[in-house]
Amino acid sequence: MKIVLIRHGKPNVNWSGWVSALEFGGLVSEYDEADLDQTFPPTIETINSAAGCQFSVCSHLTRSIESAKYLNLAPANWVHSDFRECETPYAHWRFLKLPIKAWIWLFRVLQLTGYSNHSESYQDFKKRSEECANQLIKFAEMHGSVVFIGHGILNLFLHKALLKKGWIGSKKSPKKYWSFGEYFLD
Repeated sequence: MKIVLIRHGKPNVNWSGWVSALEFGGLVSEYDEADLDQTFPPTIETINSAAGCQFSVCSHLTRSIESAKYLNLAPANWVHSDFRECETPYAHWRFLKLPIKAWIWLFRVLQLTGYSNHSESYQDFKKRSEECANQLIKFAEMHGSVVFIGHGILNLFLHKALLKKGWIGSKKSPKKYWSFGEYFLD
């Protein structure tokens, strides 16, 4: 059996500039709805890895669905919101402006400590990622091979879950846009 995890293509968003935490919350929504940057296509290796799979899975987010199109997998066989990225929390603070990437890191660290304003908790995400890993394994059992066009943090958790369950594969999870990892179980 084979499972391929692919990180979606590069979203067409501008992460430069300084914003308040409240403005950052609006950017999170924009990111979830963003189209892909057409100047950053997938590699031939990524396309070939995806093409070798019998079943495809996407989240409901635009960047996942559009990535499936770039990989000639559209429409995906299974599209489900459970396969979305770990939601990013944010606050209603207006008094402090920081670079957008600083907010991303700050709120991710806060999320690890239990902060979950406008998002699921870290514990809920861990549980959901385990359920997603189990679902991908079921699809691999049914179809022989499955590709998931996913998201950075979710792919990291899926990577760890698959290795823990005895799958053999990539040493690192796919972090960069269009990167992929392949996992096998006899």
